[in-house]
Amino acid sequence: MVQPNNDFLSAPELDYDGFIAALREHFGCFSPARGTNIFAGRVRPRRVFGFAAVDLACNTVRVDRTKLDIRRDDMEYYFVVAQLTGGSTIIQNDRVVNAAAGELVLLDSTRPVTFVGVRRAQWLGLQVPRQNLVSHLGFEPQGGTCGRGQGQAARILSQLALDPVGNVEPAVASADDYMRLVIYHLLGALFAPPVQSRAPTPSR
Repeated sequence: MVQPNNDFLSAPELDYDGFIAALREHFGCFSPARGTNIFAGRVRPRRVFGFAAVDLACNTVRVDRTKLDIRRDDMEYYFVVAQLTGGSTIIQNDRVVNAAAGELVLLDSTRPVTFVGVRRAQWLGLQVPRQNLVSHLGFEPQGGTCGRGQGQAARILSQLALDPVGNVEPAVASADDYMRLVIYHLLGALFAPPVQSRAPTPSR
C-alpha cells in the first residue's frame, strides 16, 4: 500500500472558510458539510511533473461538488483521486465507489460528485486537463470510475504522484513532458473501457 507523505502533517490547519478558499484557489470549488463538530482541514498544493495536485484531508462527514460549484469555476478537468488513508464512498454519474486505501478514482470536473465518510480519510488529488487526456487516450473516460484490476499501474501512478522528485524542477526542460506522457499512459491502463470480446466466426 502506498504511504502518504508525512510532510503533509506540517501543513497549517484550516477552518471551514479557509479550507474552501484553499481548495478553490488550487483545485476547484467544493462544498464540505459543516457538521456539528468544529471544522478542521488541511490543503497542501504542489506540482506533479507539471500537473496541479493537492494533498487534502478534513474532519467533516461529507464533501460535495455541486452544480453551483461547477458554474463558479467552469473547469474542464479530470480529477484523479488517490485514497491514501481511511475509506470513503464516492458517487458520480450514478456510480458508487467504495474506495479503500491505495485505490484511485477518476472524476469529471464538469459533473457533480459526492464524497461520504471522509472524516478519517486523506487524499491526493491530481488535476489532468480534460481535452488533453481525451485526445491522448482516444476515448472519453467516464467520471466515477475506480481503477481496480490494474494494481501495478495504480501503484506506479501513486508512487510517481507522491514522490517528492515530482515537485523538483527537471534538469532537462523536456523531462516533464515525457513524465506527463507516462502518467497519461498509466491513466489509460487504469480507466480504459473493457475490450469487447468478439463473437466467433461461424464455420461454413
